[in-house]
Amino acid sequence: MQHNRRIIYLVGFLFSVPIALTAYINSSFLSTFIDKELIGIIYAMGSLSSILALLIAPHVFKKIGGYKFLIIIALLEVLSLFTLSMVKHAWSAIGIFILYFTLNTLVIFSLDELLEIFSKDSTTGKTRGIYLAICSLAWIIAQLVTGTILGKFDFKIMYLTSFGIMTLFLLVSFFNLKNIPD
Repeated sequence: MQHNRRIIYLVGFLFSVPIALTAYINSSFLSTFIDKELIGIIYAMGSLSSILALLIAPHVFKKIGGYKFLIIIALLEVLSLFTLSMVKHAWSAIGIFILYFTLNTLVIFSLDELLEIFSKDSTTGKTRGIYLAICSLAWIIAQLVTGTILGKFDFKIMYLTSFGIMTLFLLVSFFNLKNIPD
């Protein structure tokens, strides 16, 4: 049980880094394709898509299991990050961004469900507290890295860096979370 919690802590960290790397550049990235006045609408569409996905997610999660659910959405997330690094057209950028935004929410949902599996009732608060502290540490580290990367490179490199870290998240999850009970 302790080993599994550590894996969840690790994948939580690995997931948080690419999200944090892109969190503060997404708007600027989108503004290279569309008017700045429309960015809020794109975020609203992403939020609406996330809400709809969260309404469906528990049913899919129960049907296929937590492990498969996480692997499928993580794979889609990896592909969306890679596509964002290569996108050239506004409609493609908007569609992939909304997908990416929605998938972030689904990975958070999935990791929360898996964390709950490895939390004993008597230590749930401590387990979640450690998890959130580790994820927050990832955000701090990512913000330091973001400034360094953007000082020398463009958005493409930021999304490719996030793609690489998210690929590592996928691989660690794939090989270490196979035997999670549903």
